Amino acid sequence: MKATIDGITYNTEDQATEWVASRDCPSEAVNQLRYWQEDLYRTEQGEWFLAGEGGPLTIWGVFHQDSSDCDSGDIGYGAGILPLGPDQASLWLQEAGDANAWRHFFGRSKLGHTKAPTVFSRPHEAALDEPKVAKPRKSSRAVIKEAREAKAKAKKREKAKAKKAKAKKAKDTKAVKTLRKASNRALLLAKRHKD
Repeated sequence: MKATIDGITYNTEDQATEWVASRDCPSEAVNQLRYWQEDLYRTEQGEWFLAGEGGPLTIWGVFHQDSSDCDSGDIGYGAGILPLGPDQASLWLQEAGDANAWRHFFGRSKLGHTKAPTVFSRPHEAALDEPKVAKPRKSSRAVIKEAREAKAKAKKREKAKAKKAKAKKAKDTKAVKTLRKASNRALLLAKRHKD
């Protein structure tokens, strides 16, 4: 699978891209509308991404329009690539319960000390020397949703900032014109007074 998102190419077939871990839905949801499967990858440049697929009631479901395998306008099975930040990738690995992969990529601080992760999905794999941090857990889907919402809010703020800057520029331009007129009038009056 390959996709270019925000100018970065994510390719699961690229030899420089490293497969990190997999996870899928619970066995009772297989062949159901909620089925999903995801693979976590890391590019040579350190970019994290998910390559996944899933049924219509998952984040991977896609809207099919006039498709031969779906009625017009149905949401169906889909697949795609979703970029993640390092914090999201760390959380995804914790939820997948892959303690070894988490330790390999996130388990050492700059000082070389092992960091304690938040709660792992599979406690028997998360036997670390340090106690678990008691924090409310968020699913990777919730983190991804928050990231998308934050990106939308940032875009909205940028648009508002640009609009405000444009209005300020227009106001400044009007003020400069007013000052020029006043200056020209003052010069004209001074000239008349002199004559």
